[in-house]
Amino acid sequence: MPPYGPPARKKGGRRLVVVLVVAVVLAAGVAGGVWLWQGGGDSVTAGQADLPKNPDLRTTAFPDLDSLGFGGGPAELCPSVNKVMRERGYQRVSAGRDGSGISCMFITTGLSLLKDGSNDLSANITAWRGEAGDKYQGFLDKFTGQRDRQQQDPDYRVSKVEQFPVGDEGFIAHQESLRPDSERTTTTAFFRSGEDVMMIAVWGAVHHLSETGADQPNEPLTEEIAYGELTDILLSLNGEGTPGEPRISEPDLAENPALSGLTEPALPTEGTPEEVCDAFADAAEQIGTVPAGATVDHAGGAPRYGCSFDPPEEPEDWPEDYGEREISIRTVTYDPAEAFRASESMGRELQGLMRNTATDKTRPSPLYELPIGDIGYALYHVPGYGYLTAAYLVDGRTYVHIELNGWTRGDDGVVPLSEDALLADLTTLLNGVEG
Repeated sequence: MPPYGPPARKKGGRRLVVVLVVAVVLAAGVAGGVWLWQGGGDSVTAGQADLPKNPDLRTTAFPDLDSLGFGGGPAELCPSVNKVMRERGYQRVSAGRDGSGISCMFITTGLSLLKDGSNDLSANITAWRGEAGDKYQGFLDKFTGQRDRQQQDPDYRVSKVEQFPVGDEGFIAHQESLRPDSERTTTTAFFRSGEDVMMIAVWGAVHHLSETGADQPNEPLTEEIAYGELTDILLSLNGEGTPGEPRISEPDLAENPALSGLTEPALPTEGTPEEVCDAFADAAEQIGTVPAGATVDHAGGAPRYGCSFDPPEEPEDWPEDYGEREISIRTVTYDPAEAFRASESMGRELQGLMRNTATDKTRPSPLYELPIGDIGYALYHVPGYGYLTAAYLVDGRTYVHIELNGWTRGDDGVVPLSEDALLADLTTLLNGVEG
C-alpha cells in the first residue's frame, strides 16, 4: 500500500463524514501558507508531460463540486467541506470568494498543540469553475518558476513539482522551508476536470515545546505527513477509498456532567462596552455579583471588550454561609482575514495558564471540555481562592475568556470556592446570557 493513502476504491455514492474540531497557527505560518500559491514565480511555460511521476500517488477521482454545494457559493460549499475537515481535526476560520473561486480555510487549534511533537497543520481548499485550462496552466507556471528559484536557495531543503493524477490533469508542489522562525512544509495540489479546477494546500510544522511549555523552533513536516494528509483530505472529499487517521492530535479534554446542559449564548459582538456587558448582567446578579466596569480596547485592530462583576458591598455581620465572588469576561471578534488569531490567543493563554497552575500547592482539575461554540475548555485551580478559567471559540473568529473566583466562610476561616460551586456558577452565567 502506498504511503500517501490507500488505493482508490469506486463507490456508488459520495461520502461526507461528520466530526469534532480543533487548531492554531502563527501569523507568519498562515500568511506563508495562504499566499505562497498566489505569489508570482518566474515567467515560464511548463508542460504537464514534462513533470515527473510519483509512483506512490495513485490515480483518483475529481470531487463532485455540485454535490459539495459549489453552486450555492461559500455559504454552502464551505460547510460541506467543513464536515470532512472537522473529522480530520481542523477548525474552519474563513469562507469566502477568491476572485471567481470559493475558498475555505482551516487551522489546528491551540488545544491540539499542548504537547511537544504535535503536528501544526493548516489547509486551504479552493475551487473555480470556468476558463479551467488557462487557470490550471497559470498555476503550473507559477509553481514551476518557484521550484526553479527555490532549488537554488539554501533556505529550502526540498522544492519540487510532480504530476498529481486526479481528473484530467494535476500537479503537486512541495517545499520545505528552513528559514529561522519559518520552518514549515507547504504542499499544494492543483487538479482540473473539464471546466472545474480545485486546489488543496496543506502547510505546517512539527510543533515543539520546552519542558516549561515555551515554544521552541519547529521543524518542517516530512513529505510522508504532508502528502499523506493532502491525499486523505482528497479521499474524504471524493468518497473514494478509506482516508487514514487524522494527523492532528485529539485535544485531551475530560467530560464533566455539570457542563453537559449548557446552551450556546448569543453574544453581542459589537456596540458600546455597556451594551456588550449588559448581556451578562442578569446572570451575574444571580451568581451574587454586581457590575464593576465595562471597557473596550481597540489596540491591535479588533475591539476587545472587558466586563467585570464584583461582590456587592460587604455586610457588617457575616452570615454563616457568607462568601464573595468575582467575574471577569473578555471577548474579541476578529475580521475574517485575521480569524486565526482567536484560536491562537486561546492556545497561548491556555499554555500560560497550565504553566502557572503547575506550581500551585493544590493540584488543578483536569482540562474539562466546554461543549459550546467551536471548541472550549474549563479548568479549576486554587492559587489562593478558588478559580475557574474557561474559554471558547465561536464561528472561528470570536474568542471568549471567562474567569470566576471566590471564597466562602468556613469553620477555620476563609475557604476557596469548590470546583462544583464554580462550575455551577459558570453554567448559570452562560445559560443566562442575553444576546
